[in-house]
Amino acid sequence: MGFDEILLFAIGLNVTAGLGAAGFAGMDDLKGSKETVIMSLAGLLLSGLAVLIVQDKILFIGLALVMGLFIGPVQSASRTMAARLSAPDQVGQTYGLYSLTGRVVSFFGPAAYAAATHIFDSQRAGMTTILLFWLVGMVILWTVDEREKDT
Repeated sequence: MGFDEILLFAIGLNVTAGLGAAGFAGMDDLKGSKETVIMSLAGLLLSGLAVLIVQDKILFIGLALVMGLFIGPVQSASRTMAARLSAPDQVGQTYGLYSLTGRVVSFFGPAAYAAATHIFDSQRAGMTTILLFWLVGMVILWTVDEREKDT
């Protein structure tokens, strides 16, 4: 893709992520943040696998935009879940820890992507590491008790 195509692609991903966040907001309210995040991660894994397999550029862009629908809900519902998991008098601390941990581990994804791309000489192998991070995150999330804290 050329620069103009990449720019339009990035804008499209942001639009679909916003639409996904808005579309899944009701599920977050009805079913809970944990279920919303798990369902969105499943959507990311399935659509991400499809993106890795396709060869056609138009199909790739379409499937990647579908992925965007699941990116927004993961981000928004995970923040809602952080609030639900924290005691009312510790919400600020919880969001601080949420932000700090995100920054502390943020290099793992790009490092794994770079290592796999280099080792296997394939960007698809690099992208597979992202799917593995999502899968591990989903497995860990299943162990979380989402009940709201009252104290």
